Amino acid sequence: MGHKKKSNCDVELGVDAVNNAGPNKEFMIFTGDGDFEYLIKDLTENKNVFVYIVSNRSKNTITSKRFSHKLRELFKHQNVKFIDINSWKEIIKK
Repeated sequence: MGHKKKSNCDVELGVDAVNNAGPNKEFMIFTGDGDFEYLIKDLTENKNVFVYIVSNRSKNTITSKRFSHKLRELFKHQNVKFIDINSWKEIIKK
């Protein structure tokens, strides 16, 4: 009918994350842009959640301009770490 279907996964992820957040939980968020900065700050600072930001280092290196400055700033927080999804290639192949 000429209509494009739009995904609401960002909103759904945010709601699910807040509803399931709690002390000593770990979340993996797959992103390279700053859309989830506010969510990650809230999870780590207010809910004591440990967050792994998973992205493709070759496209979104943490020193690259393509990787959000907002996310790079989050790595200063002890509860936020970066995981290069390419490091999982061999494990996933198996």
